[in-house]
Amino acid sequence: MRKNKLRNYLAVMIMLIILLVVSLCVIAFVHNKNVNNKDNNKTTLNETANPDSGNQNLNTPEPTGSSFLAINTSGTTIKDRFNLPEGFVRVNTTPNTFSYYMQNFPLKEYGATASYYDANTVNTNAGIYGIFDFEKINKWQDCADSVIRLWATYYYNNGQFDKISFNFSSNFKCDFNTWSSGKKVLVDNSHKKGAWVDDSNNDTSLESFKRYLNTVFQFANTESIQKQGTAVLGDNISIGDFYVLTAAQLGESLGHTLFIADMAINPATGEKIALIAEGTTPASDIYVVYADSYNYGAWFTLDSTGTLVITKKSTDSAGVAIKKSWTYDIQYLRRFAY
Repeated sequence: MRKNKLRNYLAVMIMLIILLVVSLCVIAFVHNKNVNNKDNNKTTLNETANPDSGNQNLNTPEPTGSSFLAINTSGTTIKDRFNLPEGFVRVNTTPNTFSYYMQNFPLKEYGATASYYDANTVNTNAGIYGIFDFEKINKWQDCADSVIRLWATYYYNNGQFDKISFNFSSNFKCDFNTWSSGKKVLVDNSHKKGAWVDDSNNDTSLESFKRYLNTVFQFANTESIQKQGTAVLGDNISIGDFYVLTAAQLGESLGHTLFIADMAINPATGEKIALIAEGTTPASDIYVVYADSYNYGAWFTLDSTGTLVITKKSTDSAGVAIKKSWTYDIQYLRRFAY
């Protein structure tokens, strides 16, 4: 009798142990499955976030199958944020040059969004990969003015006031040397023509410089900087050069300007790639455009002629996600040469 009780007791204990082991296995299986699902749902540099999530369309990269790590999220400058694809070497720049200024330009923290001039509205067509850490000084700073702003600020910071000079769409030359001598510009709004008049408040101070830019931004545009800029040959492209098309040339209601923020070359093949940045209309933060081919992360390929093709995510009038392409031919590449 006692033996039977012992057998029954042992049988019950064995069953309990088996049930416990099975339960632990089931729990472990479910946990691992959930972890894997979470990992698969994470957005990595080679995977796609839903561009329609919320009201954001942040040009997140799509899958490439490549192990190339495009972004260094801890990088605080252009050259530190954007990694180079294998085989490429970043263009070497000299301190105090505009190219060096661009490569070392500070960026906002990774993931920061680009906002419009009022600072309350997000530019959802801008990428989050490289937002220039640059004060927006007025509502007039659109795409063409963003290029003007960068060049003017570079010269101002280096005390090269004689090189700060930009033309209005009327061809009026607005130079900072004249402005800072105690002058300002009055513009005939009927004909957009300018004339210098006295203004003792204007000098070489930062506030006066901002007023100067505010005036230039209002009366310069894609047409004026295309005329003022020097044409660039395909084998002579440099950081700081800008592609500029007028509204008529672009076939849109507005013209547009893009500029080269950094460059790299593959010594073995001679292939050139570039980081492209832009401002927008209405005025927003300047940002690096993310390449839609994704083979080289944010880097765009420049063909042998210097032609650039920009493909970006957008939405149509019905709110449907689409991709739209623009071709910037070498004939529209310009440089401010002083």
